[in-house]
Amino acid sequence: MELINISKTSKSEREAARNLAEQRWAIAHDVKRNAADRLARVQADPDSTPAEITAATEALSEATSLYRSAQAAARQAG
Repeated sequence: MELINISKTSKSEREAARNLAEQRWAIAHDVKRNAADRLARVQADPDSTPAEITAATEALSEATSLYRSAQAAARQAG
């Protein structure tokens, strides 16, 4: 995602950037929550393979990274 130089944009552009950043953060939050739920389900399933647990753990790690990036962008835009 390209960061916008807030000091050189109009009020409406700043508002649009802020809204977009907040939407991205909300979506990232949902993705992270879903990944955490999936990992919990996989870990609770006695038939889960180590590969499934690893994949779910990696998905949560990626979702957490996405969330942190979106959070930082929302704070910058805010």
